[in-house]
Order: sequence, then structure tokens, then C-alpha cells
Amino acid sequence: MAKKTTKNPKEVSLDLGAIAALLKVDLAAASETSPAYPVAAIVLDADRAFAEYHTRKKDFVGIPTFNPDLFAFAIDLRNELAEAERVWRLTRISKNAVDRVGLRKEAEALRGEIMASCRFVCRHDPEANLELDRIDEGDGLDDLVLDLDDVVAFSRARPTMLVEGQTLPKGALARAGELATALRSAKEPPEAAEQRARRNLVAALVVALLKELRAVAAFRYRGNAKRISAFSTTYASKKRAPRKAEVPS
Repeated sequence: MAKKTTKNPKEVSLDLGAIAALLKVDLAAASETSPAYPVAAIVLDADRAFAEYHTRKKDFVGIPTFNPDLFAFAIDLRNELAEAERVWRLTRISKNAVDRVGLRKEAEALRGEIMASCRFVCRHDPEANLELDRIDEGDGLDDLVLDLDDVVAFSRARPTMLVEGQTLPKGALARAGELATALRSAKEPPEAAEQRARRNLVAALVVALLKELRAVAAFRYRGNAKRISAFSTTYASKKRAPRKAEVPS
């Protein structure tokens, strides 16, 4: 596990634009796109991979096209991501968010009921289970809304197997659609939207840095699977593609 700096992330001055240019990350697209997997898992991956890199830094000297300057700010960027996620989660708690608590709880419960029915009915269908795994991935309100849309589409595509009042709760699909619409239309405070965009950008930068490090490690340690695995992600779940237009939580 990486030894984290004791410096307060808010006291670190990172030029995210310059870092994005070095990593060839599109600032606008990254700011609008939710992380491909949970920020907590990205932070853990960064702890592990950056610690391994700093332990074996000499192994990477002289590798063609590798720029060690990219990793001078790696730990600070990891800390910035953890802080950006914390600030965003605090900022999005507003009066509007409190008003949505009841809807969200109902939506989560209904999603769980529909998913349980789908998994039971399709338990012998490997392809359907892969689709359900994809739907079930992710967390947060944006994922909840998309999950509701997806389970409704999944169920309606199998009308003879998933029947309301039998294998599905009565009225479940219509209510799921209503809840998705209600949650999607909720407004996010402007300051929370700004913090979310920053969180998204910093996450994209950390992920890009990890991708570069893994590629270089795979080249440097080719033939040594154990050494390469030290740089790999520990997040083994099937991941959804990055999403745009995240719904405020």
C-alpha cells in the first residue's frame, strides 16, 4: 500500500490543464464523463500501483518513450481525487437532495425486486446473466436511474418470462419508469455540478496515469506475470462504459 503524503490535498497546487495535456486527456470530455468505476477503487489502484512504481523506479530508467516526469505528481493527484470526491459528496447534499431521499429509497428497493426476479427467471441463460451483470454494476444516483431504465427494457424484451403480477411485482415496470423520470429531472446545485466536473476530470487523469504505468510495466516486466500483476487493477467486476450527463445525487 502506498505511503501517502501528509500534505493536505487542498494545499497542493496542481495544474490539471497541464497534466491533461501531458496525458493527452480531453479536458471537456473528461469533465463531463463519470469515472468508469468507483472512485474508491481508483484510489486503491493508485495506492498500489504508485507505491510499486516508487519502489522499483530504477527499473524504469531508460525505457523508450517513457516520461518519468508524469509520476512526479502521482501521489498528489491521487490525493486530489480523494479530496474531490469527498467535496463533491458533501456539496451535493442540499435541500433538493434531501427532498429526493424518499424517491431514491423506493427506487433502490424496486430495482432490487426487479433484478431479483430477472436473475431468477433467467438463471439458466448465460447471455441474459451477463447483461444483468452489466446493469448491476456501478453505484450512485446516476447508475440507479440508468439501472431502472435498463431493467425495464430487459423485462419488456422478455414479456412471456417476466410477467407483472407473476414473476414481477404488479405495476413494477411503470413505477420504475416514473421513478427514473422523477430522479432524472431533479436539479443539482450549480456548485455541486462544478465539483462533480472536477472530480470527473481528476479521476480521468489518475486513470490515464495508471494506464500509462501499466503499459510501461507490461513492457518492462514482459514474461514476469507476477511483477506485472502488482500494477494491475484490483477491481475485477465487469465495468460499464464511461457515461455522460451524470444525474446529480
